[in-house]
Amino acid sequence: MRRAWIRFDWLIATLLFAHPARAGEGQDEARLSPWDQGNARPFVAARIDVGPTYGKTLVALGYGKPHWMWAGVEAFPILTSDFEALYAGARASLPFFDVAFGWRQNRSFTHGPLTPSTHYSSSDVDASSGARSRYLAWELEVSGLAPVLHGFAVFAVNVDKVLDAPPGTFLYEESTRVVISPPWVISTRLGWVYSFGESGTLKAGAVGELVVVPGRPSNVVRVGPAFVYTLTEHLELLGFLAVAVKSPDDLGLVLGAFGTGGLRYKWATGEQRPAFP
Repeated sequence: MRRAWIRFDWLIATLLFAHPARAGEGQDEARLSPWDQGNARPFVAARIDVGPTYGKTLVALGYGKPHWMWAGVEAFPILTSDFEALYAGARASLPFFDVAFGWRQNRSFTHGPLTPSTHYSSSDVDASSGARSRYLAWELEVSGLAPVLHGFAVFAVNVDKVLDAPPGTFLYEESTRVVISPPWVISTRLGWVYSFGESGTLKAGAVGELVVVPGRPSNVVRVGPAFVYTLTEHLELLGFLAVAVKSPDDLGLVLGAFGTGGLRYKWATGEQRPAFP
């Protein structure tokens, strides 16, 4: 999917926090995550995501155990085949709960403001004329997970408000991948993944999303598979695809669904283990 982008970003990341004890280790040596070791400290951390049609480099400054339990500020640029964005905000992260708030400046390469309508096709969105969309939005995100059976239930809620959309227009919001009547769009996600093997390095299951779009004839429902595979303490392979099963529009697989597949690399200062590779 050439226009794909991640909105399960931290929801999927929380799946990487849960690892059963390794074979032969005592209970006191069980590791919940490759990043749960060491002492709380000031740190600089980075996370790099790379896929066929996107790239993202996150930099965080905070205090705690990076990628595990910490509080601080973060910023990242996003570049895909269809849009670019810059995000900056604050985050408080616990092992099974996460809260973030920030601002995102978004510029579309291919889509512009839309004349209000009750229904859009993919050709309507692609044929939008005039200036390309450029807008500022604030985002509130709450996510977490809980052990369920031999796996994990995950949830995430994103509340986005577009601050400067052109008056009297609708907008194809690149991040949530739906047509909205500005300013509000709310995404709620719920999923479950099975943890394979004693190491729990592979987790796979399904996710569902309800996107609430005030001012449109109906909301959007999407479902699909997701997986995370931990290659090393620093490197993971992840992917998901959520397809619309209910929508006021007919945007097809390219515009109406969202998903990704790629590699994620993590790094932080003060690591208490050998550096990768």
